[in-house]
Amino acid sequence: LKLLIKVKGEDEIIIIFYNRIGTKEEVTYTRTNVIISIKGGKVFVYKVLSHKVKNVLVVNINAPFINKLA
Repeated sequence: LKLLIKVKGEDEIIIIFYNRIGTKEEVTYTRTNVIISIKGGKVFVYKVLSHKVKNVLVVNINAPFINKLA
């Protein structure tokens, strides 16, 4: 993400992190998902879906962000 955060300009980059649930060998996947936006060197969180919620993560990209990370 460091390289994407350093991108100059005002174009928005939307990234979806999707994590499955279960285990494979020694790795455990917790099914936590997040949609973030990178714009103007700042990282914003659109929405997070906890592993405790069985649902589909849907966001309106025209709605306000829930958090700013950088």
